[in-house]
Amino acid sequence: AMATLALATGACAREDTTTPRPIAASRSASGTQVAEAPRFVMSGVCDFKASLNGAVFEVVGFTASGAAYLRAEVENTAQYIYHDLDCNGGGGGKARWIIGNHAPNTSKLMDLDDDGKCNYHARLDIALADSKLPPVRATWGVFCGSAWEPMVLNFALQEERGANSSLMLKGACEGSSFFNGLIFALQGKTASGSPYYKAMVNNEDQPPLLLSGDRHWSVPSKGQEKQSFYIYHDTACSGSAAPGEEAPVPRWILDESEPDAHRVKDLDADQKCEYYARTFEGGFSALPVSASWRMFCGTEWKDVMLSFSADSHDAVGVQQGDFAVVAGAPLTSPLRALGLLSFLVLVLAF
Repeated sequence: AMATLALATGACAREDTTTPRPIAASRSASGTQVAEAPRFVMSGVCDFKASLNGAVFEVVGFTASGAAYLRAEVENTAQYIYHDLDCNGGGGGKARWIIGNHAPNTSKLMDLDDDGKCNYHARLDIALADSKLPPVRATWGVFCGSAWEPMVLNFALQEERGANSSLMLKGACEGSSFFNGLIFALQGKTASGSPYYKAMVNNEDQPPLLLSGDRHWSVPSKGQEKQSFYIYHDTACSGSAAPGEEAPVPRWILDESEPDAHRVKDLDADQKCEYYARTFEGGFSALPVSASWRMFCGTEWKDVMLSFSADSHDAVGVQQGDFAVVAGAPLTSPLRALGLLSFLVLVLAF
């Protein structure tokens, strides 16, 4: 069997899920920074396309077929690798991996660059493998100036330095400012290879009031006094789209529901997009350490810049039993300690 690239091994307000937005690259022109994302270094291209040799491709999302697509910056121009069932959309083409300079339309199965043609740097005629990624070594057809030439292309995994084991959140808006200072500890990886994180606070003395789905106030029952929050990546937060509807855009999510690490879509299994905050920025393989998030701020959604710091001078985040520790002091009740809200309100958007 041909070896393939391996993915790296890591109820709240409802938001409209149909508005498509581009997924930012790990280090985009907008300044988005991504912590330690796994990357693949390309080699083996002919001299005519020599600028592609050494290009570092990172997985940044998934297309409608479930295939991952990758992006690299080459001489200030974005280059992409994606799988297309029929590159001109005519219905008689072959399934293939493509290297080209047009971002794929992630809602399509065929002609993902929307040009009605088969125009690209290189192609590999092969069905989509279970890994959803191209082979690490295979013979591609590469355009080398005057003719298409068979070239053995390699994709070597760049050294992975590992995800940070704990990150402190900063930048939350006033209505959700109780998140500021929470330490999110790495829990593992989901089925897509994305890391996911958990923060836990102890509210035994003053449990938060929660708004249930029928909009009535309730107090958590005994054993629910410890409040947990999670950050994870979801490729489709409401699950598969209904016929005629657009699929949800992949996103990082800040939520109170623990993600099911065996799922790729709708990780909280509620068939809704309900959470405290989300960002479309960054690839699935690493949490953006600084990015624009859409956050629910008590009564409305706002755009905020959230950052996740692993700086030991700011905070030392470790797990100590059921508590997060900041600079050696357990956060027994961050709501009380910060003098903010004494309860959390989970609001379903109208």
